[in-house]
Amino acid sequence: MPDDKVIRERVAILVQQHGDMIYRLAFQNTGSSSDAEDIYGDVCLALLTKNAPLFDDDHIRHWLVRVTLNRCRNLMNSSHKKRSLPLYKAVNSSAPENEGILSDVMALPPKYRTAVYLHYYEGYSIAEVADLMHAKPATVGTWLSRARKQLKIMLED
Repeated sequence: MPDDKVIRERVAILVQQHGDMIYRLAFQNTGSSSDAEDIYGDVCLALLTKNAPLFDDDHIRHWLVRVTLNRCRNLMNSSHKKRSLPLYKAVNSSAPENEGILSDVMALPPKYRTAVYLHYYEGYSIAEVADLMHAKPATVGTWLSRARKQLKIMLED
């Protein structure tokens, strides 16, 4: 069993290597930078307090994605979050009509948005996305197909 100093150093390395991915995944799931920062902190803390596979390079990225998605799901299902609106929805929609593809992706249903992010941005295969999202590969393929169709319609408008 490694000592505390070795564990802290390993966690620092992992946060440096995977921190951006954790934040981006949290942001695309919550649509809020402050929520993403909170989740980022929770996931980094979980590296120290949970049974994280700190020294298993093949498994740590998968573990981080799973923990991040679970934290996002917990936050989005919380009663406080259900009663509040994100700032971009609460503010009058006086923004320019074409805010870019990010706003279109953020408008997708959460399962489509997460599948698109993991597959196209993080480079996971459909089978890996299915494993991360606890779904069947065929289901993830369907989500991606439907997401592409919805994005095509949004971009044509």
